[in-house]
Amino acid sequence: MAGTVKIKKSKNLRFRLISVLYLLFISLTVLQIPIEWFRINYSLLDYLNKSTKSEMNIPALKDCYDYVEDLDKRYLEALGGYNPTTGKYNEPNGYSVSDVFFFKPGTGDILFDKLTKLNEFYLSKPANDPKRLEFQKLFALDLLNGLADGKKKIYLEWKFKHGPANVVRTFLGEMLLRFKLLNGGLEFQGEKGRNSIVMMAYNIESASPGDTVKIVVLDHEKMKVSATLNDKVFSLNKWKSDTLLFIPPTAGNYSLLFNKGGFEESLKITVMPKGFVGKSDHAFQTFYEGKSAELRYVNLINVGSASCNCDPNLSIDKSNGLVKFTPNSPGWCKFKMSSTDGMVLLNDSVFIQQIPVPFIIVDGASDRTISLGRLSNSKKISFKAMHPDMPNFNYTIDNMDVKLVGIKDGAKTISGGTIELTSDQISQLQYVVIDKFSIQTQIKPIQFQEPLVIQIKR
Repeated sequence: MAGTVKIKKSKNLRFRLISVLYLLFISLTVLQIPIEWFRINYSLLDYLNKSTKSEMNIPALKDCYDYVEDLDKRYLEALGGYNPTTGKYNEPNGYSVSDVFFFKPGTGDILFDKLTKLNEFYLSKPANDPKRLEFQKLFALDLLNGLADGKKKIYLEWKFKHGPANVVRTFLGEMLLRFKLLNGGLEFQGEKGRNSIVMMAYNIESASPGDTVKIVVLDHEKMKVSATLNDKVFSLNKWKSDTLLFIPPTAGNYSLLFNKGGFEESLKITVMPKGFVGKSDHAFQTFYEGKSAELRYVNLINVGSASCNCDPNLSIDKSNGLVKFTPNSPGWCKFKMSSTDGMVLLNDSVFIQQIPVPFIIVDGASDRTISLGRLSNSKKISFKAMHPDMPNFNYTIDNMDVKLVGIKDGAKTISGGTIELTSDQISQLQYVVIDKFSIQTQIKPIQFQEPLVIQIKR
């Protein structure tokens, strides 16, 4: 039996194309779900479930509410691998269960039928009826995506197809909340035995100095909030509706204390040092020793000093948010920026390349040949060293190991970057071979040892 199987080139390419298209499909599927849902869904679902409802007297509304509540329990059982203590799932981003559960008989189809009856109930009311208008506002997207036209398949695909488990449960909780709002008896209760203050917090897992951490609280009037860092306490009072905007000035472990009516609740936030930002045109930056460079930072408050291990004379342009430096050695260059009171703002590093070996340019040469007439006029061959990535950088040719082919005793070391020739030497010269260039730079000397051959064209 053969040890290998030969696959035609065309079939192999087709297999690769199918694999790439499959990866593209998976990527686009993930991109349909905003990343914010994955960050906040546990807290959001808990927040939605804190609301209570008054007695529902409208049969169609109560029927929808009871069914969605039961549907959520059945969906949770179908998921498996759920920890009710932490509110987490073994596969929070998996959507295979959603695709099977909501499209089998007795689940999503019945939900759509009940929502249709609820829609018909409110449509039977006068056009200016407040409850009809409220229903149309609360369920505007549902009506737009198939509910108003009775298109069950379109609605279920819009609502649940490829929905990650944690997001779908939040959808169901949000639907129950809308039923409660429509019923008109919504109120919030804290956890058992106390009043809850913090409802949700955004961006706490990736906070850096100058970033905005958003903390949603319940009923923030007359609430006092303070933050503590290294035994230093300062008050926080920047609010947007029921959301506290906390902008940490430096890195560190912050403790936020919420106080209302004698009850206190704390929140720990670890703020990591910031890093430099990339160029606006997304170009890849390469750093060389001896080449001046800039790094950009944003949203840093009260900048005091900056230091690195590759340039003791680096400077800060605070008005433009720039750190300017000229590295003096290759390898990793580590940067640290601090506030005026010595607190860490930024930690980052960049890799410094060695001075690039320059290109050797021969004055008056074309395709490494020099005409005899040109050489007879100038009586010299001049060389210079340069590199396109190193503008305004000095490459000075210190000396060259030269062989003048055709001239007796033509091997010699010449100082500088110019070979002076007499008329007799030019008449005999056939080739010029440079075995080595010794080049001095403003940082260190370097050697260019690739032979360079110049032909004298007669």
